[in-house]
Amino acid sequence: MSVAISGSRFVQRSIGAGLLALFLAACGGDDTTDPEPVPPPPPSLVDITDCADAPELLCAYLEVPLDHAQPRGETLRLAVTMQRNTDAPRGVALWLDGGPGGAGRRMLRSFGSRMPPALAEAYRWVGLDFRGTGETAIDCPTLQAETGFSDIRPGSPAALAECIDVLGEDRQFYSSSATVADLELLRQALGAETWVLNGISYGTYTASAYATTHPERVSRIVLDSPVPHTGLDSFSRPALRMLPFVIEAHCMDEECPQDPMAVLAAAASLEPKPIELYDMLTGWNGVNPSATALFQALQAAAVGDRSALAGLIRAYQQNTTRPGVRQFSTGLHRATLCSDMIAPWGDSATPLAGRLAALQAAASVIDEAEFWPFDRATMLDNVLIHDCLAWPPTSPGTQRRDGLLPDLPTLILAGFLDLSTPLPEAFRQEELAPGGRLVIIDDVGHGVQGAWRGLTNTVNFLCDEPYEYPVDPEVRWESC
Repeated sequence: MSVAISGSRFVQRSIGAGLLALFLAACGGDDTTDPEPVPPPPPSLVDITDCADAPELLCAYLEVPLDHAQPRGETLRLAVTMQRNTDAPRGVALWLDGGPGGAGRRMLRSFGSRMPPALAEAYRWVGLDFRGTGETAIDCPTLQAETGFSDIRPGSPAALAECIDVLGEDRQFYSSSATVADLELLRQALGAETWVLNGISYGTYTASAYATTHPERVSRIVLDSPVPHTGLDSFSRPALRMLPFVIEAHCMDEECPQDPMAVLAAAASLEPKPIELYDMLTGWNGVNPSATALFQALQAAAVGDRSALAGLIRAYQQNTTRPGVRQFSTGLHRATLCSDMIAPWGDSATPLAGRLAALQAAASVIDEAEFWPFDRATMLDNVLIHDCLAWPPTSPGTQRRDGLLPDLPTLILAGFLDLSTPLPEAFRQEELAPGGRLVIIDDVGHGVQGAWRGLTNTVNFLCDEPYEYPVDPEVRWESC
């Protein structure tokens, strides 16, 4: 006997089972309970192969639910890269890329190419493309072309509208707490009881979110260029406080005006879009021109000739929009930031109607001097305010945004020249880390482990501190 359900789908039922059901119903036997939901299968890595572009590594996929509240619903296939040394004596270490929007699998290869052999052999290093990046990248083409990986430059209303339409209701599934749930499935699939977390930039926020959610699963943490898990200052005041010191450091060995901040302020006051100038300054290390070239352009702009400065800004913007969507997803960047951060109007669930008034009230009590050498209007035009102000109400992530990190060995790395995640944020993260040690590298900016002096401190920390801090850059490790 068969019974048709849902059009062409069929289920086989025995006549005996049907008669038994009728008998129980006639006798008032209605105390049956719904069957327990079938649990999802244990997480595992699938399609494990040699990486085509890095044969020394293994590539695989991890299938995760789009909605972790519906584990048997729609899934995502997240790309994983890992070393082959499954018997690494110190266990698994996970690389957490920043952005949000960066593809972690690609960055692991870059990090691994600089890693001393002692560290590479001691740990099994793993990289993951977070949901919404890499092969699952959220593609908002206009926003991608306009702002790329910039954390400052806002998108146009049309670009934001397009991205909001691309994501639809799925935007609720791209908070850091969703990524934390993915990471826990990855840990289980790797068979690791605990692991080391090494995060850079926004990857430090993800690392902190995981550590506060699963403290018993973390052995130690590296936070490189940290974003405190309590959130960012929407008005960029920590970076503005550091700006004079960073400029002074850049000008020590180069030809700058006698009062470079006054020149900057004068030029900024005449810029048609001063937020674009500020955006370029935040990316100074490794991207911007020399201090001499920059201040020559600023001096010319301050007296009405902004051709050189416009060229520098244009070159910087081309650099930030060069990576393809699989290398950096601007759509994921907005979806995660606007879900994770606490804004002046509240969390991401705040109705649109009340946001602008709350923003204006919060901004009005800040002294204008705190925005110098820019002004209040400029700093209200950055991504965290401008773009998230228009982002539709979204269920906020459930990651913890207050309190301390677990009392675990924690290395905090900060570059003195960093205006993207400036030094005051590193001091704040140190206060939130009971087991934290802050190391400041004076001649580098964002991404401290990209410099040998920064990387050697990581090796020292992960190899049980064989040398004093800060580590001599000429040190080489024979073992870990």
